[in-house]
Amino acid sequence: MDGYDCKIIAASFKGVQQVRDSFNYGAQAITAPVEVLKAIFKNPNIEKAVDDFNSDWYAMYGEGTGICDL
Repeated sequence: MDGYDCKIIAASFKGVQQVRDSFNYGAQAITAPVEVLKAIFKNPNIEKAVDDFNSDWYAMYGEGTGICDL
């Protein structure tokens, strides 16, 4: 190498597969539209865990109570 300290950043994505491909081809960081990022992180198991947590929280502390209120 030439001694440069740099990273490859990929941008201008239209879909999740393009993001996957960019990482597979060596990109180290990305910029992407919010809708693409939401699609990447969409996971029914995570959504259920968040819903369950919220239900448990509201049952214990009531709606409108945040962590800083405790």
